[in-house]
Amino acid sequence: MKQESREQSAIVLRLLEPLGVVLELDEYRQIAKDCRVAEWGLEVCKTFVRTAGQNQDDQDAIWNEARIVLHFTVIVAGDGPINQRDARLTWQGPSRLSIQEPTDCGWLIDYIMHYHNSDHIAVIDAMIALSKLPHVKFNPSRTPAMVEVIVSSLASEQPPALRGAALRAAHACRNIIFGSYMPTHLFPKFSAALHSALTESDSPRQHLFYLQILYSCAKSEAWRAHILGHGHHSSHLHIANAFPYPNIDPLLSEHLALYIIANLQVMQGLSDRPLDLPDAHSCRMLVPKAWHSLVVRPTGYLKETIEHLSAFTRDRLDERMILGTDSELISYIGQTLGQLRLSGSDIRLISAVDQLLQYITNPQDSNS
Repeated sequence: MKQESREQSAIVLRLLEPLGVVLELDEYRQIAKDCRVAEWGLEVCKTFVRTAGQNQDDQDAIWNEARIVLHFTVIVAGDGPINQRDARLTWQGPSRLSIQEPTDCGWLIDYIMHYHNSDHIAVIDAMIALSKLPHVKFNPSRTPAMVEVIVSSLASEQPPALRGAALRAAHACRNIIFGSYMPTHLFPKFSAALHSALTESDSPRQHLFYLQILYSCAKSEAWRAHILGHGHHSSHLHIANAFPYPNIDPLLSEHLALYIIANLQVMQGLSDRPLDLPDAHSCRMLVPKAWHSLVVRPTGYLKETIEHLSAFTRDRLDERMILGTDSELISYIGQTLGQLRLSGSDIRLISAVDQLLQYITNPQDSNS
C-alpha cells in the first residue's frame, strides 16, 4: 500500500471511533443506512484484508486497520456495540446489507481465521457481518476450517456473545457447510456443538436458527445420519412441549412451530422405529401455527417444509391428536393451497397440500 494511501486511511480510521459512537444513536443510524455506510465499510475492510495477505510490510498494522473498520461496520449495520457478557446485543433483529448479487466473502473467512485465536471481538464482528449478507458465497475448500472455528466458538466456556455469533454464522453458511466435503471427524463435533448451543440458550431466535440449521442438515446424505444423535430429538420434544414461548413475536413463534414439526417428521423418516411425539395439547397448538406461517409468508425457503408439514398433519389426524373439525386449521391449509397454485409452485407441493385438504374435508372419498 502506498505511503500516501496509508496516511489518508490513517486519518479516516481516527474518525471512525467517534463516528461509531454517534451512529449508535437510532436517530443517526438510519442516515448511515441510507448512505450505505456499512457497505462502504465492508469494501474498505476487504481491501485491507487482501492487502495484508499480499504485503509483508506493516502486516500487523494493516490487520488492525481492517479490525477497526469492520467493528465500525457492524455498529452501523444495526446491532450496536459488542458486549461479550450479553448475548442479546448480537441478536437484535439485524437488517440485511443492501448487496444484491452474491459476492465472494472468502475474505471474511480469512479474517475469522486470522483472529480466532487472539481476538473474540474481531471474530464476533466478522461472524455478524457474515450473517448479514443476503447471499453467502465462498470457496468450499475453506469450509472445514470454518466449521472447526464455529465448533470451538460454540463451546460452553466461550463468551455468550461469541457463541451467539457462531450460531448465526453457522446459519448463514448452512447450505455451503452441508454441500461441501467434510472430514468425517467434523460431523459428530459439529452436531454436538450445535446441540450444546441449543441447550445453553433460552433465546427463541437462537432456537429457530438451530432448527433451520438442522433441517438443512437433513438434505445432505453425509450429514443426515447425525440428526438422530446427540440428543436432537429429545431437545425438539422439550421445545415442543414447552410451546409457546412467552412474549415473543407471533411470526417468530409460528416459524418455530413449522421447523419443530418439519424436523420431527424428518427424524421419524430416518428412524427404524417409532419416535416419541409431542403431547396432544402441544400438537394442537403447533400444527395451526405452522400452517399459518405459510399463509403469512407463502414464498421463499419456508416452502421447503410443506411436504413434511403435510405428512405430520395427516399422521396426527389419523391418531386423533389434532381434530379435522378445526375450522382455523382447514382455512390455513386452504389458503396455503391457493397461494401455491397462484405462484405456480412445484406440482408435488400442490399435490401434497391438496390431498391433505381433501382428506380433512372429504374423509370418505379420500379413504375410498
